[in-house]
Amino acid sequence: GRSFFNAHSSFFTTTSTFKMISPATAAAFSYVGNSVTCIALPREPLGKIYLNGTQLKENDEAQAGWKFMGITGLVASGSLMLADKAISDKDDRKKLNALIAGTSAAGCGMFAANGFCKDMVKPEMRIANGIMNAAVAGLAIKALIDDK
Repeated sequence: GRSFFNAHSSFFTTTSTFKMISPATAAAFSYVGNSVTCIALPREPLGKIYLNGTQLKENDEAQAGWKFMGITGLVASGSLMLADKAISDKDDRKKLNALIAGTSAAGCGMFAANGFCKDMVKPEMRIANGIMNAAVAGLAIKALIDDK
């Protein structure tokens, strides 16, 4: 292969092109961590990480809700990765990016304005998740604007 540094030229002889992560991949990655955590951890330790201590005490309904949320998130992640790979039609890609933009913006809105999130989710977790959702929405909107 080519040398990265050629003593006869001033600097590098090869260049690389940065490729932005796709909105679908970004959304899938953003769901995976929370989803695996919701499935793997019992609600009490998960609550200590995510919640501020004012939430309802552990109960079967809440435990099932966390687990179902995790399962649904993994299904969404896998589906997004498959759709990202399988879609070749430009109009279908636009629809996928519009879906990602809308759901990610809604997720950001939930962390910003929902009563449960405002009252019971730790501020740093609200901020981190809100920023993550806003970034994914931004990527999808950029792809729509750039017509990709």
